Amino acid sequence: MNLDISAKRYISIDDEVEYLSLYLSLERLRFGERLTYTVRIDPDIDTDETLIPVMMLQPFIENALWHGILPIKGNGHVQLEIQRQPGNMMKIAITDNGVGMPVKGRGDSSGIKSHTSKGMKMTLHRIDLLGKIFHRKLCLHICDAFPGQENRGTKVEITLPADIA
Repeated sequence: MNLDISAKRYISIDDEVEYLSLYLSLERLRFGERLTYTVRIDPDIDTDETLIPVMMLQPFIENALWHGILPIKGNGHVQLEIQRQPGNMMKIAITDNGVGMPVKGRGDSSGIKSHTSKGMKMTLHRIDLLGKIFHRKLCLHICDAFPGQENRGTKVEITLPADIA
């Protein structure tokens, strides 16, 4: 499936969710019962016709698993949510209940070195380019999902045009 979709520029939300569900199912084999995930899609979105850039979400899901959930002692959960927004936009949110992002000036509590992965750098660059192509301000916001809790988690929100292709 990686080879099939990598040749495309855009993929339907249906196909992307299928791809991510397969990826999460494979990761669940490693994590066992420690990993659960949910996918929520706004019923107002035509998931067969609405397209998003290929491999836009997978790096964020991978980071949630490897850098957020893997280091925690308890159970981990990842949620993918896609909602329609005003102005023919959609917001995609990926939320995990992992250790959270390292806080500047403090070591990463997971013991894993903090870095920006190649997939993440490429995705950030693609979001910037798409904003220029569509003459729209596309947003990427990354923050703690549960501030104040031991496992702060991470929430990634991406705002994209619903008519991207």
